[in-house]
Amino acid sequence: MTIARNTLYEDMAHQSIEEAPHYVTAITDMADHKEVISYEDIYTANGIKLITKNTTIGGSQREGLIKHKLCKPIDQSLIVQNGVTVDSLAREVTRLIKENSNLQYLAAFNGDLRVLPQELVLLVLSPHMAFKLTVAKEQHPHLFQHLVLVILIATIWQYVKNCQEQTWKICCVQPCFMIWESFISTLHLLNSTNHLSETERCHIYAHSIAGFLIVREVAGI
Repeated sequence: MTIARNTLYEDMAHQSIEEAPHYVTAITDMADHKEVISYEDIYTANGIKLITKNTTIGGSQREGLIKHKLCKPIDQSLIVQNGVTVDSLAREVTRLIKENSNLQYLAAFNGDLRVLPQELVLLVLSPHMAFKLTVAKEQHPHLFQHLVLVILIATIWQYVKNCQEQTWKICCVQPCFMIWESFISTLHLLNSTNHLSETERCHIYAHSIAGFLIVREVAGI
């Protein structure tokens, strides 16, 4: 029974990554007030061209993007104007430290509060990771702030415990991708005030597996 259930969770995890209907909806909703453009042709898994290069994305493409399985994740084919960058992350960290005395106390272990935001500039953001961050910032700002806090605390932990670089990468990247998979497939369930069905609970259990599947593809981890 346990093996069958675990197999179900894994199948659901793969499906949530491949289809991601809630993520697609968030992207098209964002495109209503922020310019999102395809920088390449977007094809379905069976080779049909769905969207042409340089197309401005909007609500009219939502149904097609959700209906069809794409040959690769949607955010690897899109760009967004004025999206999240390492510099904007550093500015957000500076703001959070200034506004929170507890963070100031923790950050003081580094000896110089000005260094932490500068350290974040060293983070390497892939274009599609930056795109995910932008979607969260625009559509779910509380989730974006939570992510920045995770990165900040992981950076502080690096100094306090003198972590090796690889340990720091895991501290930063793994929570990030776990959060994004929650955002992609289960955020609407976590915010629900209704009693969850067994199927909905399975989706919540499966999202941590999906997070692992995504982290496994990150270079250097």
